[in-house]
Amino acid sequence: MTGDVGGQLRQARKQCGLSLPDVAGRTKLSIGVLQAIERNDFESLPPGIYRKGYLRSLAGEVGVDPKAIAAHYREFEPDRRLEGPEAAPHRRQRQPARTVT
Repeated sequence: MTGDVGGQLRQARKQCGLSLPDVAGRTKLSIGVLQAIERNDFESLPPGIYRKGYLRSLAGEVGVDPKAIAAHYREFEPDRRLEGPEAAPHRRQRQPARTVT
């Protein structure tokens, strides 16, 4: 498998005989989002979990394993560090509320 996640999804869509409007209607993703994915233009999409969700939705619709596509995307995309639990922002420990007496 190469780093061409979008190309793999485009090929699967075409093998299913689906047009971009067909897939957009079924997944509720805009045609612009679908085109960006097929061009591997992930920078134009919202980051992190949104990209992963878009990929999983499209993959499931065109008969590609959604988990495999998400894993493949993380392997090749530079923002993959934003995809896992380590992406959660570090929060300060909250100090107990002060009581006034």
